[in-house]
Amino acid sequence: MTTYKLAALLTVFVLLSIITTPRMVMGESIEAANKLQQLINEAKPYDVLEIPPGRYYGPIVIDKPLTLVGKGYPTIEGREVGDVVVIEANDVVLDGFRIINSNIWYGSEAAGVKIRGNNSKITNNIIEDTLFGIYLEGVHNTTAANNILLGMPQKHINDRGHGIYLWYAFGSLIINNTVRDAKDGIYNEHSYYTKIIKNKVSKSRYGIHLMYSANYEILNNTVIGNLVGMALMYSQNLTVKFNMVGENKGMAVSEGIFLRDSGNVTLEYNMIYGHYLGLDITYSPYPPETTYLLVRNNTVAFNYVGVSLDVDSRGEFYGNNFVENVEQVMLIGSVDTIAYWSGNFWSDYRGIEGQPYKAEDPLEDLMDNYPYLRIMMYSPAYMMLEIMKKAIPMGARVKAVDEQPRTEVSFMPTPSAEGDISWLIAAAVLTISPASLIVAAIRGGFYGGNRGRKRI
Repeated sequence: MTTYKLAALLTVFVLLSIITTPRMVMGESIEAANKLQQLINEAKPYDVLEIPPGRYYGPIVIDKPLTLVGKGYPTIEGREVGDVVVIEANDVVLDGFRIINSNIWYGSEAAGVKIRGNNSKITNNIIEDTLFGIYLEGVHNTTAANNILLGMPQKHINDRGHGIYLWYAFGSLIINNTVRDAKDGIYNEHSYYTKIIKNKVSKSRYGIHLMYSANYEILNNTVIGNLVGMALMYSQNLTVKFNMVGENKGMAVSEGIFLRDSGNVTLEYNMIYGHYLGLDITYSPYPPETTYLLVRNNTVAFNYVGVSLDVDSRGEFYGNNFVENVEQVMLIGSVDTIAYWSGNFWSDYRGIEGQPYKAEDPLEDLMDNYPYLRIMMYSPAYMMLEIMKKAIPMGARVKAVDEQPRTEVSFMPTPSAEGDISWLIAAAVLTISPASLIVAAIRGGFYGGNRGRKRI
């Protein structure tokens, strides 16, 4: 073998060693790196370990019932090897740690904390620069509370992991966590009897995402600044109440709550504002013969479209506030949707008290069929048509009839302190701004009359 070949092989060997060797802080010994794992190995079941400040190296495996309490947020450094902490045993508490640097390759499904044991409590941790934050894998009765989960903003949104990932999990409590820069903030698949309460999700794809799950309570969450606030899909028995869902939008998608193929759903006392589609309801409730959809006492405000319903959807809409949406109701398809409306407040209602409200507008019909015409809204030609439609009957499609509309707003939630109250002023201006309609028309190309759109 020539000298050149030997040199090349040596170079490759050195490079591979650099790439595959876990990261260490200069001066740290192997013993220091493995100190936390050693403490766990030597502990007896149900011991309480108080871990002093410092840097400890993972991956860490907890294979017996233990309580680990961090003092001063000791750091567990994953060195981008795999999962940072893996819980294999039941009855584990992990409290007060900073957990960082899992493997970053999406196919690894690496997590800051991966849980495979039942009755675990993951509380008061800061988890950052991990592919998935907290990953519940086939477990029962797990609590994730008061954690801060900061994802990987440097990665494309589809290449990140979820902040909190529930896979085949039962009886979970996800409460008072903050999630930012994840793929989906809280993602649930084939999971059941779960409570998602008082979490804050931002800068992610879907704030809260359900797939093939059932028996959920989603309460008092703040979901602001994502692409979609909530995507509730193929799921049953959902109670969604007192959530603040606002300003979730991207270039190709902007929805507050998206409901698809789901049944026995109650949406109540939610604030949904600042989207292209406030409520997007598709083939729900499902199955239609045996399930229901109840939309009650919500405020749907300053969206381009307040409620979008396809021909396969129906529901009961009571006591909601529909405030200054450019189009209050949009129907997708040529067949009228079976929905019941009663006692709602409509900001565009101009009738005498006691007269029914009708959501009908021939210009809206025209723009629903030809979305790019929205760019012409409030132009001189549009205003001329507005005048003409009042003088000449045009046979508009009736999209909703409320026999007992209210003339005053009912319950109106206050925007979260997380947000900025200026959204109210901005939303009002954008509602009538011609410049905003250009953006709305572009978005409309992704939505109007086309239910086969691809979701990211």
